[in-house]
Amino acid sequence: MILALDAMGSDLGPSAVIEPVKQFVKDFDTDLWVYGDESALSSLKDVPRVTVIPTTEVMEMEDGPLAVRRKKDSSMVRAVNDLKEGKVDGVVSSGSTGALLSAGSLLVKTVPGVERAGILSPIPSKTGKPFALLDMGANASCTPEQLVNFAYIGKSYMRGNYGIENPRVALLNIGTEPHKGDELRQETYKLLSEAEGINFIGNIEANRIYDGKADVVVADGFSGNVCEKAIEGTASFMMKTMKDTLMNSGLLTKIGALMIKKSLKKMKDVLDPNQFGGALIAGLNAPIVKAHGNSNEKAYYNALRQLYRTVKEDVVGKVKSELQ
Repeated sequence: MILALDAMGSDLGPSAVIEPVKQFVKDFDTDLWVYGDESALSSLKDVPRVTVIPTTEVMEMEDGPLAVRRKKDSSMVRAVNDLKEGKVDGVVSSGSTGALLSAGSLLVKTVPGVERAGILSPIPSKTGKPFALLDMGANASCTPEQLVNFAYIGKSYMRGNYGIENPRVALLNIGTEPHKGDELRQETYKLLSEAEGINFIGNIEANRIYDGKADVVVADGFSGNVCEKAIEGTASFMMKTMKDTLMNSGLLTKIGALMIKKSLKKMKDVLDPNQFGGALIAGLNAPIVKAHGNSNEKAYYNALRQLYRTVKEDVVGKVKSELQ
């Protein structure tokens, strides 16, 4: 297995990938091709099973889909092109989401039967097992048929990556009753109810997605992105408020906080979006994982780990089989 990492274009720059790359090739049976500025990645030059691919251009965060045609020697486009040609088995990039979606759709192309790729990310639940949420921002508007595609993609992802044989699929909506929501949600509900091989359990509201009742939550990109950003913002707010409350209270409260420090650390780790490292651009003919633009070392490592599991379990192959 050979995995590709686009080291450029993130908020922290290529320095953030150095240690994760070194650790990853120690922990996993794979080679890594790292694309980017050769001088910035010089410390990886002699690392076993790591190959630095020099590039001369950077896909900036403000670059949109059209930049893919202009910046052909960018680390992102070079990595995705090598994926297209079969030189590597998957790509991780923290660069511009619009550009990465465009590169994937133009070069790797979508699986037959999939009109548009979607962004899929695992999210922690109360049960300790994650659920898949998609789309998380690739498509602001969707058709009912595209949402059904996402259901099949999510099912294949959870079966392949987490071993759930018959994943429960729910539709993100403003109520649980079949008639709730706008025309898109109502029509999608009907199609999912009739979809062969989909274990559809009905609508689910945003405040219940953590309950563990659904393994896949289907949404259009607008709703999914708002939901995901609200999740991250709430988790950050909650942890900061808890820390401020404990540290700005009396001596006994501070002593109590020290006594439960390890438990609080576990809680923080569960809520940390870096534990998964990124989101799969699902529905393409080959796997691409979109890492956060502000990815730190932990996020890069976990994004690579997610990609490794996706390749090893042939999730893309299973998506193709499901859609057929």
